[in-house]
Amino acid sequence: MLVLEGLVSFKTGKLNSNAAKIDGKFPFFTCSQETFLTDTWSFDGEYVLLGGNNAAGIYPLKYFKGKFDAYQRTYAIRSIDEKKLLTRYTYYAFRLQLELMKSISTGVTTKFLTLSLLNKTKIPVPPILTQQKIVSILSVYDDFIENNTRRIRILEEMAQAIYSEWFVNFRFPGYEGVRMVESEFGQIPEEWKILELDEIADIQWGDTSTTKSSYITDGFIAYSASGPDGFLDYYDYDRVGIVLSAIGANCGKTWYVRGKWSCIKNTIRFWAKNDNLTTEFLYFASINPDFWPRRGAAQPFISQGDAKKIKILCPEKKVVDEFSKHVICLMMMIDNLSYQNTNLRRTRDLLLPKLISGEIDVSGLDIRIPEVEA
Repeated sequence: MLVLEGLVSFKTGKLNSNAAKIDGKFPFFTCSQETFLTDTWSFDGEYVLLGGNNAAGIYPLKYFKGKFDAYQRTYAIRSIDEKKLLTRYTYYAFRLQLELMKSISTGVTTKFLTLSLLNKTKIPVPPILTQQKIVSILSVYDDFIENNTRRIRILEEMAQAIYSEWFVNFRFPGYEGVRMVESEFGQIPEEWKILELDEIADIQWGDTSTTKSSYITDGFIAYSASGPDGFLDYYDYDRVGIVLSAIGANCGKTWYVRGKWSCIKNTIRFWAKNDNLTTEFLYFASINPDFWPRRGAAQPFISQGDAKKIKILCPEKKVVDEFSKHVICLMMMIDNLSYQNTNLRRTRDLLLPKLISGEIDVSGLDIRIPEVEA
């Protein structure tokens, strides 16, 4: 075991959290579990990103190679000498230190990781060939997860494109024979209605209190037989629903959830009230963060009262049902890929401590590894 001081360099970002841009070109790493986007880059290379503060001491840890920017309390960590310590190996070794980070960090209402604490952190540092083999094994899982994540994004974009074509451009099946009339939204199909969200959706605050990191996935807690951490011990809902983050960095972001789940405080959950609309339709109608009216500047939030008054263009039932048939197929494929990622993460996380500790000896394994750069 060696201390990190002298083995890695620690730098911090310079940006404020409001530097996040929805259509940014570069990853933006903050103290949130989610990776945002921004228009600038200050780092270019291979780094481990570690959030330096968190209310519950659940520090985000990520690996990235390329151009990116970082929040002012996010550490960008890289090896000083790749012949002695691989940056990507450091990422995997650091994952095993996250619980220790929580216990040694300072602060009461918010936990902080200081540079002195990080410099004193110890990790196993085996020979470079062993590090390369460990990275080769674990990175296969991460590469599969990343590929599945890309496929999920493509499927989501396909579903959003269908929604836009049908309900924004009004090119739904049979649109040629539909009469258009004037409305407060401009010209719309004659039989369609404009209703407030409260008229068509059951809307309530999330009410689950927990700080256990394994339970929290973004703004909600997802439960199912093959959930993020296996069988969990409680849930509030067993149905399709939507979760809206109502405060903080994710304010305005929505998630589509299926199966057994719950959602934490500071989120709003809702689903379709009756058969005239579907929850799938409501999800794609509300998926754009700009859809939601925000209050506050330094700490933006969405009030439930404002959310209930939002007006939505509601198509005829037959059009909504046809749309749901199309997108449910895509959502099921997304679910399957998400479950694959869950299993890949679980297997990787079972292997990780055994590989890093040497319990699984990789020295004799015939693994093809890239040459170390001179």
